[in-house]
Order: sequence, then C-alpha cells, then structure tokens
Amino acid sequence: MKYLNYWILSFIFCGFIGTSYAAESDPPVLNSISVDKTVVDVTQGSQVLTFSLDITDQSGISWAAGRNDTNIVLENPNSGYAYAIGTNEEPGKLKVTFDNADAGVWSILWLEVKDIYNNELFIRVNALQEFGLPTYVVVIGENFDLDFDFDKNSTLDALTDGLLLLRYTFGLRGENLTNSAISSESTLTPEEVEANVEQAASIADIDNNSSLDALTDGLLFLRYAFGLRGDSLVNNAVASSATRTSAEDIEAYIESHTP
Repeated sequence: MKYLNYWILSFIFCGFIGTSYAAESDPPVLNSISVDKTVVDVTQGSQVLTFSLDITDQSGISWAAGRNDTNIVLENPNSGYAYAIGTNEEPGKLKVTFDNADAGVWSILWLEVKDIYNNELFIRVNALQEFGLPTYVVVIGENFDLDFDFDKNSTLDALTDGLLLLRYTFGLRGENLTNSAISSESTLTPEEVEANVEQAASIADIDNNSSLDALTDGLLFLRYAFGLRGDSLVNNAVASSATRTSAEDIEAYIESHTP
C-alpha cells in the first residue's frame, strides 16, 4: 500500500508539473490596428510609417521576430515587398521606412504575428479593413505625386474630375463611376481612371476630418472645379469635425494637388 500511495502521489505531482509548464496553443487575438498616415511624403528625406496594434495573447507576443514571423507585408509592383517589423522595446508598434526610391502606391497584403510559443495570427487585408485599416499607402517622391487630374488630360474639369470624385465618394465603382465622366482628350482606359481615383482617395479628405465624405469633400472639390471660391466654396460643405475649414486653406490644399 505504501508503494501504491507513492506511485499515485508521483503521478499527480508529475502531471501537475507537466500541466503547469505546457506551452499554450492559442493564437494571438487582434483587438485593433491603425496606421499613422496613408500618405508618406519622402521628397525631403526618409520617413517612417508606423502601425499600432492592440493584441491579446496568453503567453506574450514575439514583437522582434521580424520578417515572416511578426510583420505587416506591403507590396509595390515596381519596388517589390516592404516589411513593417517591431522590437520588444516598443510592443504594439510595427514600422517600415520609405525613401525616394520607394515612391508609389503600396498595397497592404497581410498581418502576421507570432507569440513566444510560435502560435500564429494571420490576417489578410480584406479582413483588416474591418478594423478600419486602409488597403494601401501612397509614398510621394520626386518622381511620383498624386493629383486630382484623374483622367490625366492635364486639366482640372468639373464634369470629369469633379464628377468622378463625387461619384466615388458616393460609393460608385466600375462603369457607374466612369461612364461619361472621362475627357475625350484622355488616353486612359476606364480601369486606369478608376485606379487613379482610388489612389487619390488618400489625399481627398479635403476638410481634413479623417473621413472621406460625398457632401463635404466631394462637394468641395466639385465646387472648386466649377470655379467657386471663398464662401461659395465652403458654405455648408465643411464637416463639423474638420480641421481645415477656411476657404483660403481649402483652396490652397486643392491647388497643391492640381496639375
């Protein structure tokens, strides 16, 4: 009986130790994600793009794991891939540095995060959009800039460029976006024009309230393209949460992105 008791106690003790030190197997859980900017201006030098993540995990995230482990992957057709990676000194931050050689549109592909036991969280961009993350960021350099001349005919026109942005902010896409809204002088296909509008959406928050809206941004741009200025431009077309509110500032902002 003494030996039986000893065996039972040993079994319980060893089982307890094994359970206490077993590696957990649950993947990390993403609670929120954001990026500090969608337009990165590198004309004056390199700039850092920072993603901020709130993640829950039982064992702890390996923030310094690096490429292919804990990172956000971006792609540019001309420049290849870029990786936002982190450090253990700044948990919750994944950063990537861009310079003039990286100018262009960078699509966000996916988020990958591993904990200290190698359990993986993997989320593609379509699911990341549900957290409010954009699908791309634009890097503006010496040889790449964004403007509101969507059909690239070197003219800002209300019934083409103005109408295109207004339709886009109302949610129209495809033929509903481009039909009868491309200049006859344009050499672009409807698909190329739509891509230009999509890319320029990152600079189209004209009243700077962190939201792209038809009855503010879309209307402001259409009025500007029709030649309205001053109070006629901004009256009842600026969001209550806007930080760019005066006619002078809005005119200057639009002008800075016109051909």
